[in-house]
Amino acid sequence: METIGWFLVFVVIVILLAWLRVVNQYERKVLFTLWKYSGILNPGLRVIIPFIQTTQTVDIREKAVDVPSQEAMTKDNISCSINAVLYYKVKEDEVNKAVNNVKYLDYAMTQFAQTTMRNIVGQFELDELLAKREEASQKIKAIVDEKSDSWRVDVLSVELKDIIIPADLQ
Repeated sequence: METIGWFLVFVVIVILLAWLRVVNQYERKVLFTLWKYSGILNPGLRVIIPFIQTTQTVDIREKAVDVPSQEAMTKDNISCSINAVLYYKVKEDEVNKAVNNVKYLDYAMTQFAQTTMRNIVGQFELDELLAKREEASQKIKAIVDEKSDSWRVDVLSVELKDIIIPADLQ
């Protein structure tokens, strides 16, 4: 009989531990009750009801995402390869929009930055692009930042890493 009592105490402790979630200082958890948005869990030890409530974690730290190298055509019809780094962070006051408005945030940001980068490069001549890297970066940042506002993402900066021109033009 005493063994059954200890077993029941153990089961109750395991069930109570299953209800607890730890939210780190650098993240927020979006809470869904019966698959419907019901709030944001701030840092600390939080209680959720298993099978009724689920959470999705959003990292609110600044992220640096590599925008892969893209072949782009400049205004003067010269093909060049260009890549960049995109720095952004999710606005912590409305992390639910980053979860509910876009499926894969990192992927969406990278894809949008790639297409924007190709479009902006097409607005510059090659010598102009090489001389005005910062201006091109600012244009890319402004467009990507405007689009990502609905996802509650703040684009901090876009830095063009490399502009590789054809060997015969070097």
